Amino acid sequence: MKSYKFYSRRGIAKIYAIVAVIIVILIVAGAAYYFFMMPKGPAVPEEIKVGLSISLTGKYARKGEYSLQAILAWQDWVNEELGGIYIKEYGKKLPVKIIYYDDKSEKETAVKLYEKLILEDKIHVALCPYSSALTYAVTPILDKYKIVSFSHGGASVKIYAGGRLKYSVQVLSPTTQYLAIALEMFATLTPKPTKVAIIFEDTEFPRSCAEAAKAKAEELGMTVVHYEGYPKGLKDFIPLLTKVKEKEPDILLGGGYLPDAVAIASQSKEINFCPKAFCLLVGVPMPDFYEALGKDAEYFYGPTQWEPQASFTPEVAAKMGLEFYGPTPDKFMELLAKSYKKYGIGKDIKSPEDVEYHHAEAFAACLVLQKALEEAGTLNSDKIRAVCNELHFCTFFGEFKIDPATGLQVGHKMVVIQWQNGKKEIVWPREVATADPVYPMPSWKERG
Repeated sequence: MKSYKFYSRRGIAKIYAIVAVIIVILIVAGAAYYFFMMPKGPAVPEEIKVGLSISLTGKYARKGEYSLQAILAWQDWVNEELGGIYIKEYGKKLPVKIIYYDDKSEKETAVKLYEKLILEDKIHVALCPYSSALTYAVTPILDKYKIVSFSHGGASVKIYAGGRLKYSVQVLSPTTQYLAIALEMFATLTPKPTKVAIIFEDTEFPRSCAEAAKAKAEELGMTVVHYEGYPKGLKDFIPLLTKVKEKEPDILLGGGYLPDAVAIASQSKEINFCPKAFCLLVGVPMPDFYEALGKDAEYFYGPTQWEPQASFTPEVAAKMGLEFYGPTPDKFMELLAKSYKKYGIGKDIKSPEDVEYHHAEAFAACLVLQKALEEAGTLNSDKIRAVCNELHFCTFFGEFKIDPATGLQVGHKMVVIQWQNGKKEIVWPREVATADPVYPMPSWKERG
């Protein structure tokens, strides 16, 4: 006969307690296994780090200051008015932090600073420095570490030639447009110019513009009677201008930056050299050019990436069949003014005439960066760069679209200005012109 053991209530309670402990242990062990062994979601960064070197001293300082003024204006607009950039992968908006250093307008310094930004500051994305020379120098470093970069001041086609870069995107128009678009305008004028002289600072950006201008002039049936580079920092242009004058060109094209433009204009007057037109790079559209020369700046032409009178609006974008993205032109100028008051970098913005195209192209590069991050929904470089190939939209700066194979800008179009009666007038293309070109320009003697 079997015997049965009966447990007391106290014994049964102990058994229940043991079972409960075992269950708790199993739950904790399972949770620990899940926590430590199962795949985790991505760590959410506190902010999106956007890094760049920018020229605050040296040759490019003025343009660098304008660029940084706009970049900081964008940062504050995103953080204060938009609450950050929404990144789908993290399910939230993240604030932007701009990290920048002065590259002193030096290639070697810029390269070291981008290595610091990548390896020490751990940036997520980058803005390129100002100028083609510096952008050409640093983009291979950014590509090496798979950091997507957006170029606001590097226009040379050489930067992107042959698919040289995998992770860089150009926002401004390339050098193939600068002087070439002016030649397209001159070809429509009467009397049509037949002889062209091209002189240029023998550095990456001006040289690239000059090469494109030479090809365009020949395509238009014009003869290039003089083509010569000059050393960086040249101050005495009279020997070179005297040689050019002897060739009797209808148009003088080229230059380099603001100091070159001022010197070429003033020294041309000294030797009474006055072709039918001067069209010089970078410096002419800047108010500093007119401030330096006064009435001697009249009738000079210059290509520019953007002018306030040619700003794009939501209405214009709609007619183009494109999405308008970012602030309106008026809002952009308001943000620039606010940035100057806060940081003291750049210049005070009291009217549209105070805004430089360097402001506009830098802010536009930030908008493209912002749009790319939103569309990619991640900070993964490969996904961000892939999204850029598909982007086609409009900002106040104009159209954005790149060649997917190279990253070269193919959407944005430039304009040509001429100083007339102390004002910058847009004279080309006709669709946005505010005045007709004065051509041929009056002689120095006629101007008094």
